[in-house]
Amino acid sequence: MIVIASMCEDNLEALRFLLSKYPDFQITEAAVVAAAGNTRGIAPLQFLLLKYPDFQITENVVLRAATRISESVEALDFLQSQYPDL
Repeated sequence: MIVIASMCEDNLEALRFLLSKYPDFQITEAAVVAAAGNTRGIAPLQFLLLKYPDFQITENVVLRAATRISESVEALDFLQSQYPDL
C-alpha cells in the first residue's frame, strides 16, 4: 500500500487517502523507507513518523530512507531532530 502511494505524483495526498481508508494499518520499516522514496522531499516521511510516534526507528531506516530522498541532508536533519539519541 505504501509502495503504491510512493509511486503517485502527489504521494503525500495518496498516503493520507490510503491511511484514512485503512486506519488499522501497522507501520513497518519497509513502509517508512518506501514513503521516503519520492520526489516530494521529506513530507511523506514526516507525515508517517508524526502519525505513528511510537514507531521505533533504527539506523537502518535512517540510512535507507535518507538515500532515497531527493533532499537527503534535509531528511537527515529531520530524523536527527526527531531521534536525537540515534
